[in-house]
Amino acid sequence: MFKLTIVSLFSIIYGQIWIEASPDIINYGEHDELKSIGNQNIIRPYIAKNSFNMMLAARTEFYFNNNFPNQENMGNKYFGKGLGSYQSYLVAINKKHIFLTAEPYTLNVSKLPLDDNHIYPNYYTTQNQVIRPSERPGGFKWLNDRPLHPVSEQKNSGIREFQLYFKYKSLLTGIANVNRWWGPGIHSSLTMSNNTAGFPHYFLGISDSKFFIKSLRLNFNYVVGEVGEHIRPYYFTGIASTLTHQSDESDISVGVTRTYVSGGIQLSGDRQWSIKDAAILPAEGLLLTSKRDLWYTEGKGVDKWDQVMTFIVQGYFKPSKLKVFFEIGFNDHLHNLYELRAHWDVSAAYLYGLRKKGLFGYKNLIFGVEYLDLIQRTFSDHRGTTASWFDESMYKSNSYKGRRWSAHSGMDSDDFYLYLGYQGKKWTIIPAFNYERHGVVYHFPPEVKIELRLSIIYQTNDWLFDLYLENEYFENIGFVNSNDNVWLDNPLPSSIRRTKTLIFKIQKKLFFSI
Repeated sequence: MFKLTIVSLFSIIYGQIWIEASPDIINYGEHDELKSIGNQNIIRPYIAKNSFNMMLAARTEFYFNNNFPNQENMGNKYFGKGLGSYQSYLVAINKKHIFLTAEPYTLNVSKLPLDDNHIYPNYYTTQNQVIRPSERPGGFKWLNDRPLHPVSEQKNSGIREFQLYFKYKSLLTGIANVNRWWGPGIHSSLTMSNNTAGFPHYFLGISDSKFFIKSLRLNFNYVVGEVGEHIRPYYFTGIASTLTHQSDESDISVGVTRTYVSGGIQLSGDRQWSIKDAAILPAEGLLLTSKRDLWYTEGKGVDKWDQVMTFIVQGYFKPSKLKVFFEIGFNDHLHNLYELRAHWDVSAAYLYGLRKKGLFGYKNLIFGVEYLDLIQRTFSDHRGTTASWFDESMYKSNSYKGRRWSAHSGMDSDDFYLYLGYQGKKWTIIPAFNYERHGVVYHFPPEVKIELRLSIIYQTNDWLFDLYLENEYFENIGFVNSNDNVWLDNPLPSSIRRTKTLIFKIQKKLFFSI
């Protein structure tokens, strides 16, 4: 039997077949979804359990941007200077043994070659406008206001959010190019986000499985895939796992992630690094002393790979609809137990915050605050690095298609995000403030970005209308102002930039039972 079901707003919220990686989930009723499906949302995408097993969605987006691109967490979308549009059609199927999603998309693209002055065109625009990228030293150049490149790799169509898994109870395995978000934040992440396009990868996962006792839920992701080429191909490998205790009063989650970027170099000898070698990296030891005498290491266990490990604690308190979270991460291996005792935080990074629905007796008020700390630590220099995170040049500072797949602010940065708004049955109105710095320790003065945002969402039946406005002020771009300029309050005019962005989205969803 093939049955079309037209659903109400709450059926759209509660009846999702899957919860995607995009942080827009907060704008579509995070707390109501948590109440319905009991998910902790640390690992996304997430396959929901509901009465619908097929969904179709059509999406059209129009944008205007009057200056440089600088939007984060947009996946495949790149909003350059001028007018442009994006269209996509999504299908999601969730049957007993098969789970499939695919989103064919098209972009309003005009490809122009670089001129002699290396001015980049705006690929996704009807106006064919061009802009000059900001030049920054080292790993600082991989920020979102840099145009996508190289030109030869730009595409105006494709299939994104692809997942094909074979299921057995809570176990899933298959292939995908879907964006993944690992971490409790909605503005930034220490490991994986949707700041860039999803890359092709193999997947193994456990979705919301009962763990020993009824009140415990286990979620697990394992991915491995090729993400670029230096001298040789290099690979991303990652695991993420959470264990959640559920009760009528709260969901308490603890989690861990471990990711690697490996390969890309010519090793001595006949054996060279392959995806099979990359696949087993998350199982290796935590200290360099455990890696001595391995075929791909040197000296005291040193290799060229980039490792990140994080630990997560999150609590969601249902009566008050309050979520609090904390994540601490470490970049690369500690050398030995002495360094663990003396300088355990040599490469530490932090993400913490809270989100709540219902304030001051008004049940529809929502509030959230989030702070990311990737500032270079005091003792990081003794490791011979410029900054402790995302500084591997051969891996393009952990970027894919010109964008980082984790924290968009990058190395030696911090990022503060705050919002206070209204969320009702049909209307969601969220003003937000963002304060972001780059080169906090390694450069003086740092780059500073300040954004004021407004998101207005209207949902009715199976329709969604989303208007997003952003006003950005950016100063000391490229770290060009000297100390004297700072003290004299006389910055170079070229180091200051103002950008206004408008995005309007229309989306229609239909749910089926097949």
